[in-house]
Amino acid sequence: MVYAHEHPVVRFRDEVGAHVQLPCFLYDRANRFLLMPAFSPLASGTNVIAPGSSYMNPALKGFDMSEARVLAIHKGIMDFGKVGGLREFQEANGTYEK
Repeated sequence: MVYAHEHPVVRFRDEVGAHVQLPCFLYDRANRFLLMPAFSPLASGTNVIAPGSSYMNPALKGFDMSEARVLAIHKGIMDFGKVGGLREFQEANGTYEK
């Protein structure tokens, strides 16, 4: 299933407060879905690695996204691995961006 209009982004912050936000695809092969990013630089987006990320689409509400791959867009496609792994990394480093 392909979903759009959710505007997923991956947002990172370092220990001094600098941050970057990249639109991303979320792909979960096991659950058979692909979540499309917004292609407008003006779309704010939902940070998919923040705890408590909420989605508008009823099919995605309450869905465990931890196994979904984050494929960010920046001068090509960048594979950041799974949502769960990124959340663990940010929790270990205290760099959650809301």
